[in-house]
Amino acid sequence: MIPINIQLRQVLIISASVGAGHDQAGYALKKEIQQRYPNVRTEFVDFMDSKYTFNNLLKEVYLEMLECAPRLYNFVYKISARSGNSTNNTKYVLFKTMQHHMKKLFAQYQPDLVIGTHPFPCGAAARIRRSGGSATPLAAIVTDFSFHNMWFFHEIDEYFVATEDVYQAFAARGMSYSRVHVTGIPIKQEFGQNSDVTAIRQKWGLSVDKPLVLLMGGGLGLGAIEEALVSINELAQQVQVVAIAGKNNVLYDSLLNVAGKMHQPVKVLGFVDNISELMAVSDILITKPGGMTISEAMAIGLPMVFYKSLPGQEKENSHYLTSRGIALEASSQSALVKTLGRLLADPKQLHTLRERSRKLGHPHSAKDIIDILNSRIGNFVI
Repeated sequence: MIPINIQLRQVLIISASVGAGHDQAGYALKKEIQQRYPNVRTEFVDFMDSKYTFNNLLKEVYLEMLECAPRLYNFVYKISARSGNSTNNTKYVLFKTMQHHMKKLFAQYQPDLVIGTHPFPCGAAARIRRSGGSATPLAAIVTDFSFHNMWFFHEIDEYFVATEDVYQAFAARGMSYSRVHVTGIPIKQEFGQNSDVTAIRQKWGLSVDKPLVLLMGGGLGLGAIEEALVSINELAQQVQVVAIAGKNNVLYDSLLNVAGKMHQPVKVLGFVDNISELMAVSDILITKPGGMTISEAMAIGLPMVFYKSLPGQEKENSHYLTSRGIALEASSQSALVKTLGRLLADPKQLHTLRERSRKLGHPHSAKDIIDILNSRIGNFVI
């Protein structure tokens, strides 16, 4: 544990763009610090930037496995989740390779605090700490609803997790209870604010009266979004749809093509920075269960249906929420149509899902994380 009461003048937030959620968590923290402590220099860095050749190669392999070999990815995920010598040796080699780039970041930014939102930068920073290369305080934001061994490093000073289960998993492996905090995954402040549904729907050109189904697959537009959109057209009920393609231009064009053939009104959008508005006025969200997306939805109280979850951490996220009656899951087009039809016909169940989501949500997670860091690591300069 590093000494407390140091002056925090420079904060380095390091993400890994293997999923938009890691970046969004980092941006939420950066915005929180900048608004409350404008004299603190806060930098955001993508650890998987193309200039870091090895890191970028790992990113490409990860995305290719998800798309072309999901079973292989699931196998790798489960093997690496185990504790033991083989996993520890893999972590040692992986993060030893990455620590060269991390040392450059430490030298460039001279941070008083490093916050990681992905295991790769956290592991590389922990490796530097272990070898005596830096005493800079380290904090980790676990961006999923389940524990994975790749997140676990004794050199990390403070962990911020989404659930009590993850908290207990860290403790069971020897991490001090005092260093793990159940805050939720950091999201933008907008998700904790009240919204004028009528005004927002009118702003986006949406009907005030029709149920709104929001369809999205995270910022990278992953998941079976096009297939889900086709399924919505089979609903007996009349709805309106907003389909988010994220940064996936190929998906955007495909969704436009499908939308043109549907009898249900569909609005297709690319990457949306103010997704909080659309979530606030939607009745149902169809999505893949990425940690950031479901954290945002729960903060608002938006009922969720997970469709064909990606393997690994998203399957585990889905299991956590569906087993607690917070979300529903559909594994086929016919199941999705039936699930949506039942929800739309049962306002009481929709209300129950909304209330359960809100109860588990953390709309002020970014604020809570910064408050804890301010009290346990040091003082952000005012």
